[in-house]
Amino acid sequence: LTPISLSAGDWPQILGPDRDGVATNERLHAAWGNRGPKKLWESPVGDGFAGVAVAAEKVISFVREPKAEVVQCHDAATGEVLWQSPSPCDYQGGISTDKGPRCVPLIAGNRVITLGVTGRLRCTNLADGSELWQRDTTADFEPLEGYFGVGSTPVLAGDRVIVNVGGRKDASIVAFSLKDGSTLWNTFTDAASYSSPILTKSGNTTLAIVVTRLHLCGIDTADGRLLFSLPFGARGPTVNGASPGILG
Repeated sequence: LTPISLSAGDWPQILGPDRDGVATNERLHAAWGNRGPKKLWESPVGDGFAGVAVAAEKVISFVREPKAEVVQCHDAATGEVLWQSPSPCDYQGGISTDKGPRCVPLIAGNRVITLGVTGRLRCTNLADGSELWQRDTTADFEPLEGYFGVGSTPVLAGDRVIVNVGGRKDASIVAFSLKDGSTLWNTFTDAASYSSPILTKSGNTTLAIVVTRLHLCGIDTADGRLLFSLPFGARGPTVNGASPGILG
């Protein structure tokens, strides 16, 4: 479970290495010319709203095919498909005709974490796409159904995969073991949002900042203690969809 040493160009999760949209140690061309950047390769993929994750010279996409959600790995240099890992999915959409998925893959060392539109949390091997474990968060935690299925990308805190599940009975936010997918802790009660959690430090404590359906929460990632919650959002035909940011 040793994390990969990130190099310039790696983008292993939503909004980049630190989930703040910042690319460090990068140099941009001052001018692209009339034709823009040169296309190196292209590859057909399925449907969905999940962006790619990039690390260790691999590009991970997460897409919908007719009867499955598919994690696939491309060689970053050539675009060659190195492996595919499908999982059955029959989500048909509701308000939107889109059928997902919506969550950007998370590359964590030699593992890839994906959260599907129906709440299926999967961990696959970055090397060959073999499935290491999976959890059905909908069956396990009975979340309230969102307008557009599941769409909050998990965050990794050490060996904990923290997910905005939206489950009932103190299972709005759940931490799963990166090693085997077991539940490490669960806390708070609220529906899920479409906002992705971030991490920050307060003294020696690592906090997960999570926007749920109607709250902004701060949680100790070590044990799931709810350190604060504030009302945020509105009832009715609305969603919380923007990821939080840390200022200062």
